[in-house]
Formats: sequence, structure tokens, C-alpha cells
Amino acid sequence: MYVDEIPLEAHNPIEYIRNHPQKAVEKICELQAENDKLKNELEQAHNQVESVENDNLNLIELSFQKRVEYYMNVAQHYKTEVDKLKEALESIELWANAYPLDVFPKPDLRKASAALKLAGMTLDSISADNMRHVLNGVKGIVSEALKDK
Repeated sequence: MYVDEIPLEAHNPIEYIRNHPQKAVEKICELQAENDKLKNELEQAHNQVESVENDNLNLIELSFQKRVEYYMNVAQHYKTEVDKLKEALESIELWANAYPLDVFPKPDLRKASAALKLAGMTLDSISADNMRHVLNGVKGIVSEALKDK
């Protein structure tokens, strides 16, 4: 695969990762396989061109080196973005496990509702406020992970 064969949106790796996180991981694997293939091709080229003048050999090497370098740069960028997204997911998971039932037992919601009603509040309004808080926290983690550098 050459540069002009890469999908246009892949030229903006961040946008590509946002739209296709699974494809980004697959692309990294594909690029690593392509890198291995290019290394094999380079080795084969060395064996086949032993009789060719040094100048021609240098041109072939340079071409392969540039292709390998390009794909390695793209793969590194994808890996960095995937790592950033993985870190965000781990942060959300950590937050999701922050309130274990053995430390914070499930309350009796009927009693809580009755007590709140005496104070002029409803369990629904408390629950809605809590969910907004949680979702705003998750939104902050996700927004930070998706933010362009």
C-alpha cells in the first residue's frame, strides 16, 4: 500500500480514530504486518541486486526505508491515540468501581423517599441530579480523550 492508496480520512489520523476506533486498531496491526512485509521485501531486494551497481541498490534501499518510515510514523500515531482512548476507558472503569456495595450498601429507597418527601424533596430529583453529576464526569473524561492536541 502506498501513500496515495490510503483512504483520504486516514490522512487525518485523529479524525479517523474518532470515527473508526476498531479500524484504527486493525490499521495498526495491518501497518505492522506491512512493515514486516517491507522488511522481507528489502531483504529479498538485497539478495536479488547483489550484481547491480551500488547506486541502484542505494536508490532501492532509500525507497523502502522511506516507506517503512512512513508506515512506522502512522502506526505510532495510531498507537498513541489508541493508548489515549484506552486510558480514558480505564479512568471511567476506575470511577465505576469507586463505590463498592460492601462499603456503600444499597439504601432502602422507600425509606429514603419517605424521608425526602418530609423535607419537600423527591427521590427522583435527587437521582436525576446524581445522574447529571456522573454523566458530566464521564463526559469530561471522554471529551478530554477526544480533544485534538
